[in-house]
Amino acid sequence: MRTKVLTTNLELFPPFYLDAQAITDALVATMGTKPEWVTVHIDEFERENWAVGGVLDIDKDAEKHVEKGV
Repeated sequence: MRTKVLTTNLELFPPFYLDAQAITDALVATMGTKPEWVTVHIDEFERENWAVGGVLDIDKDAEKHVEKGV
């Protein structure tokens, strides 16, 4: 039998409540693996440390206000 070892990476903005057991249970049910073969790796990033399209997430609200002339 082939072992189905899973590693899941979650990248989140805090504050965020994460239920690692629920994620593990969902992966076990979906992938047909065992809970002891599931690894959940959680990284929390502050908004000033995350950018999309060259714009820091923390600056997006300020950018929207400038576009609207607020």
